This record gives sequence, C-alpha cells and structure tokens, in this order.
Amino acid sequence: MRFQNKVVVITGTAGGQGREAAIRFAAEGAIVAGCDVNVSGNLETKQMVEAAGGKMFADAPVDLTVESEVAHWFDSILKQAGKIDVLYVNAG
Repeated sequence: MRFQNKVVVITGTAGGQGREAAIRFAAEGAIVAGCDVNVSGNLETKQMVEAAGGKMFADAPVDLTVESEVAHWFDSILKQAGKIDVLYVNAG
C-alpha cells in the first residue's frame, strides 16, 4: 500500500501500459484519475480497477492535444480528489 490515499493521474488508461499502470497503482492504494479518447476502453479499465477493490475517476473522451480539454480534466480531478500527488504521462 505504498500509494495509500495518493492521487495518481494517468493519461491513456483505455488499454496497454496506461491500463496496467492504473491497475497497479490502485492495487497499491492509490486513487487513480485516468483519461483517454477511447470512452469504452477507459470505462473498462475503471471497471477492472473497481472490481479489484480500487478507486478510479475515468474521464473520456479527453483529447490531450486540446489544451481546454486538458484544463477541464485537471479541474475535474481537483474537484473530485482535491489534490494531485503523482502524474504518470503515458499518452500525449
């Protein structure tokens, strides 16, 4: 539980490395805030994290090439979690 109650922000959580990072950080106690342009894949990752007992905020679609979408996503994270402890830039 090395990340107990830490908020870990991960880009690209719909599959691959981003999905695996979300699952692993959550297994260590983190609250995961993930995003992707792939809505269904991101939701699937959220369901996997929660099925394993973790917590994840999953926002999609978020296009990391659009500054206003990124700003909106970060504002959403801060409203939901109140802080950011780790930023894992997997996509973008």
